[in-house]
Amino acid sequence: MGGPYRFFSTNFISIQVFAGIVPDVPGVRPAVTIGTFSSEESEELRRFKKIAQMLNGRYHLVYIINTKSAPTVITIRPFESLEKTIEYVGNFDQRSILTHVTHSSMPSLFDIGNGFTSEIFYPAKQIVLLIFDSILHSELQKEFAIAAGNNAMNNKARDKLFAQIDIQNSVKLDKFMQNLEVKTEQVPILCVFESDSVSCTLKFDANENVEKLIPNSDRLKHKVDIGASSVHPLKYIQSEHINRIFGEQDVKLLPEPRLAKQSSVPMHGHQDPHNLEDMDEGAISGCPMMAHMSHTDRADRDEL
Repeated sequence: MGGPYRFFSTNFISIQVFAGIVPDVPGVRPAVTIGTFSSEESEELRRFKKIAQMLNGRYHLVYIINTKSAPTVITIRPFESLEKTIEYVGNFDQRSILTHVTHSSMPSLFDIGNGFTSEIFYPAKQIVLLIFDSILHSELQKEFAIAAGNNAMNNKARDKLFAQIDIQNSVKLDKFMQNLEVKTEQVPILCVFESDSVSCTLKFDANENVEKLIPNSDRLKHKVDIGASSVHPLKYIQSEHINRIFGEQDVKLLPEPRLAKQSSVPMHGHQDPHNLEDMDEGAISGCPMMAHMSHTDRADRDEL
């Protein structure tokens, strides 16, 4: 991006960034956070810039100056079907700005067929996954995306994540499907991953109500245990992603990490990046720079 944050004119913001376009960054960005401040010297902008520096390279933050405006921050998400804009609500302390950027930039539906960020997925208490064929099941995918959007709006903690795998656009799925004990011919498949098991329904009926089906896991008849000594099925997605980049690797997959249990105790050293109460500040959002947050917050209080 040419730096951790960018300054743009009001006209440019309204035309380009609201469409997810950031100069010098290829493609349309899934999330852009826009700050509006009254002056370059404002305390709110100073803190916004500090967060931008901490998250440099991971998120897209831009700002504009409007002398007649109160400080505001919003995150634009052009790909979302329901919640395209999320407004920041807080006192412009660094922690709440950070929480807004990291949470609001998360998509409601993750496409994990070509790999994913382990730090986001493994701490989740529940992962709802749709395995589908985009040629045959486009309408089902649209309904699933709506269910994912509703979940994101109603579950701000994001401890339940929605994901999808399109078998037409993914890494090799043979080992992944084998460990789920399912076959490609049985798609669409709806699965719910929990701490020590995965429950699925095969040849998922598009007429089923996704949002009503998920809480009733007893209706997902196909069950596979994920024992303490078992390799988690999702790790085979990561393995095939690495193989595609570097060529076939002779690597033995280890059992951990597993999805976090319902308790707040982190599993296998993976802390929940969305629970600010239960984790070390240095691990927030997986950002090493957050190790300095506690010190910075104290310094801000001293200045005030």
